[in-house]
Order: sequence, then C-alpha cells, then structure tokens
Amino acid sequence: MKSKQLAEILFLSMFVLTFFQSCRQQEMSKKKIVYVDSYHRGHPSSDDMMDGIMESFPADSFEIITYFMDNKRNTSLEFIENRAAEIYDSIADDDPDMLIVSDDNAVKYLVQPYIQDRPLPVVFYGVNMSADQYNLPRDQVTGMIEMLPLADLLLMMKPYYPSLEKLLLLSENTTTSRKEANRQYDIIYIVTHAAAKKILGGTPPAEIPITKNRMSTIWLNTSLAEKTGFHPDPSLKSKARLISE
Repeated sequence: MKSKQLAEILFLSMFVLTFFQSCRQQEMSKKKIVYVDSYHRGHPSSDDMMDGIMESFPADSFEIITYFMDNKRNTSLEFIENRAAEIYDSIADDDPDMLIVSDDNAVKYLVQPYIQDRPLPVVFYGVNMSADQYNLPRDQVTGMIEMLPLADLLLMMKPYYPSLEKLLLLSENTTTSRKEANRQYDIIYIVTHAAAKKILGGTPPAEIPITKNRMSTIWLNTSLAEKTGFHPDPSLKSKARLISE
C-alpha cells in the first residue's frame, strides 16, 4: 500500500481510537459504521483504502456496512443521483453511529444533499484539493483533503531539466489519458490513489479540523532512469525507494 493511502487510513483510525479509550470503560454494543465508496469493488485504489479501514476497525468492536456508488463504471447524472438516494434510504434503515465516505462523488451526491436530514457525524477522505465547494456543516463533517505534491515535484526536477514547462497529469488508464500521453510533454505525473475513532469517542467533528495529506514517497526506477538518461544526484537517490524493473 502506498504511503499516502496508509497515512489516510492512520488518520481515520486515529479519530476512532480516542472514542474507544473512553467507551471501553463501560459495557457497550458494537459501534456501527456505514462506509460508502464512490466507485466499485475491484477499483484498485478504493480496494486498498477499504481493506485498510476494515483492518483498522476490528469486527469484535465495530460493525461496518459497506455500499458502493459504482460511479466509475456508471457516470450518468441520473444513475449517480438515484444510487445516492438508494444508499441514503439504506443508511436511514441502518441507523449508524457514523458515516465514512470516500472520494468526491460520495460527498457531492450523498453527503451534501442529505446531511441536514440526519444528525450523523461524517468523515470523508479522497476529496480532491478542497471541500469548500460542498459547503459542508463543520459541526457534522470533517475529513482529509487529497493534495498532489506537484509543486515539490517540479522544484525537485527543475535542476535536472531547466527547460521543463509542460506537465501532463494522468489519473486514470483511459483512452483519453492514453491519447494525451502520446503528445509532447516535459514531465508526466501519474496519480495513485489513499478521524473516525475520535468522533465515536464523543469529540464533535467541529473540534477536528479538516486536514490535508502531507506524506508522499519518491519512487525511482533505476532501469528506466538509465534508459532515459536521467541521472539523479546521491541526495535524491537517498530519499527514494529504488526499483529496477
């Protein structure tokens, strides 16, 4: 699992841990968490995050109910809105203690339209760049913004390629992305996709600030670097995880 995904999982786990330090002092039933994934089982980045969350919240203390919005394979607005409404009806029946959602679609089409209907604490992750556009109530919602370390990347690579100007950001293995990758760019950035325990412990979401992922890992393919004539200095190599495939 990539370090950014691990950081997001640790972030969510930390929120939930504080709660059980207090609630274990008395006999209580399992806490019920509903987890909503914007995509589908089998989408690699979503699978990594969901599996990490399941490992963090053991079955003897938590009941986790999972729903998939399936918006990667079904992109029509009608499908997305109908699916969000179906999931919300199920959440109302589940009556959970907390809702965890991943990625923008779950926030935009599930949390934003329906959050006012239920006094349910919500934790999100995987929202890109900012959540301000969703106008989420801070007394109910907190989470982690997904930030790409593009500025750090460009500063790191500029000394090696002073004429670097055009950057291509690839986030999906799609026909459009592959077409773009065949054009001329100076650098290609390939994205890999990664509070609750504290909230369940009684800490209001309003007291947990929305944060941003700050962890990243440099990977250096030494074989590819040799083929492309890229020769990083020792200081960069010492910070990187080296692979040779």
